[in-house]
This record gives sequence, C-alpha cells and structure tokens, in this order.
Amino acid sequence: LDAIIREGSEEAANAPADGGGQQRTMDDQAIRDMVEGLRARLEESPDDPAGWRRLGRSYLVLEDYAEAAEAYRRLTELKPENAGAWMGLAQALVRAAGWQGTGDMPPPAADAVLKARDLGAEGAEALFLAGQARRQRGEIKAARQAWDELLLSLDPASEFYGLVEERLKSLDGAGE
Repeated sequence: LDAIIREGSEEAANAPADGGGQQRTMDDQAIRDMVEGLRARLEESPDDPAGWRRLGRSYLVLEDYAEAAEAYRRLTELKPENAGAWMGLAQALVRAAGWQGTGDMPPPAADAVLKARDLGAEGAEALFLAGQARRQRGEIKAARQAWDELLLSLDPASEFYGLVEERLKSLDGAGE
C-alpha cells in the first residue's frame, strides 16, 4: 500500500529509496519526548488544529498509528470541512488496522477517505483508497471512476499501474 502511494505522489521523486521519507537526526527517545510534550500542550490547549495536525503526522512517522488516528480524530472535530484532516484520519486507520491493500479496509477508514474525497482530497492515495471504499460498498461505477483517474497519474511502466489495472479488471461483471 505504501508503495502505490509513493508511486503516485509528487514527493516520491524526492523520497529516499527505503521509503522512510524522513531522516532522523535524533534518537527515537528524544523524538518521542518531543511528541509527548506536544501532546501535553494540546491536552491543556485542545483548540489548536495545527497542533493536532503536527501530532498526527508525528505519530505516523513514529508508526504509532492508533495515537495518530486519535490526533486526526481531534483535528476532524475542530476542522470538519478539512479534507486533509479526514485523509490523515483515513491513513492512520488503515495503518492501525494493518490493512495492506487486499480485502476490505476497515469501515471507519472507508468513511474517512470518502469524506476526504467529498471535501476535495486528491492524489494517488486518496484515489486508491476511495476506489477501494466504493468497491467494498458495491458502488462499482464510482470505484471504476476513482481507479481510472488514478491510472492517469501513474507511470504505465510501473508495477503499480498493473496493480490498478488488475483492480479495474476485478470490477468487470460486478454489479453497477
């Protein structure tokens, strides 16, 4: 799942080959201490959308997906019309569940990504997840539209292009 997200993103060209996306210059404990300091500050002053966004992103980097989901939930409460907040929540929920792109994604993640798309979220991950959410809800035409749009953003020579094509073929014969 992370690889298809990287393939279609603008950041993919600049990201390290190992997929880490960020170089750590401090040890993990120092980073965790800073994140916990931010969390403590937010508990005292919870009406800070930028703080909740930073906390959610930080927990995603630390691979603490349940905490990332909680931070993004708080952000969606403060900014219910923010597509990025809903997309962050979807990302955290699929990762917290260990979903790797096969089978059904967790229903709360599907709800979050569809809300993000309704609010204008774009990009490879939003399209991939929205197509999956629509497919598992039986909304075959909408799933096909999302994955067709995703194909336009991928390099036809990439393995991920083939993966999305396979997803589209799996929709053939499904009820529309």
